Amino acid sequence: MEHDDKPLSVAYFRAYQRRVRGARSVVIVGGGAVGVQMATDLKEIYPDKDVTLVHSRDRLMPLYHEKMDEILRARFQELGIRLITGARAVVPDGGFPADASGLEVVLQDGRRIAADLVIPATGQIPNTEFLRDLESRSDTPIVNPQNGFVHVRPTLQFQDPAYPHLFAAGDIADSGAHKAARPGMGQAQVVARNVLALIQGQAPAETVTISPPAIHITLGTKKNMVFRNPNPKEGQVEPVVILREDGREDMNIEGVWERRGVQVSRPEDYHL
Repeated sequence: MEHDDKPLSVAYFRAYQRRVRGARSVVIVGGGAVGVQMATDLKEIYPDKDVTLVHSRDRLMPLYHEKMDEILRARFQELGIRLITGARAVVPDGGFPADASGLEVVLQDGRRIAADLVIPATGQIPNTEFLRDLESRSDTPIVNPQNGFVHVRPTLQFQDPAYPHLFAAGDIADSGAHKAARPGMGQAQVVARNVLALIQGQAPAETVTISPPAIHITLGTKKNMVFRNPNPKEGQVEPVVILREDGREDMNIEGVWERRGVQVSRPEDYHL
């Protein structure tokens, strides 16, 4: 967001909506959850627009089991979304312009894609700049230089022994958990209990539980999916998949997804 207050943020979104309505061709850069949901929403609401998603990896949402990619590709084909994977877009200095009529998105392999609007969905950078001046007291830096996340113990205290009173939870923590709302909520509870323990003069004892990545993702305005990676500790080798359409739980699963080898679970068998 460009602003911190509500009126300016509302105006920003309205201006963005006007640009979407006025664009004949839209290119989305990034094949994570935001890019996938944006592409399927746009194509369902505006079926006459040319919607292209460019993703640098070979698989969409590669954090998840490969069958996630199979399901998403089938949905893209159903809606008529053009998908380009294994190709990285060249982002201009300063980012893509807001008024991109007549723009060409250039890929590193030399291909060019015409676009009236480019929507970046390449993820966020952890804001750990404010920790820059903290002096590390161990061989391990406070912030992981590989990803920008804060090194933490299982209690979510800073890993550095000089700062046992500092905690990190959610997206900023290098906890091993996937970056999503539910893991963040669980980590917040761990931090709250451990802070309370410190206040009471006790050693923090609550530790974070790392579960297989799971997500509830929309596939347009009417269809959505719950997907969880297999849990090897429970002997699972296939992901858990629940496909929904406007409250229905079938979404023609038997005719489409089971032929693809996707294990489909009943809602009562699965808890996200």
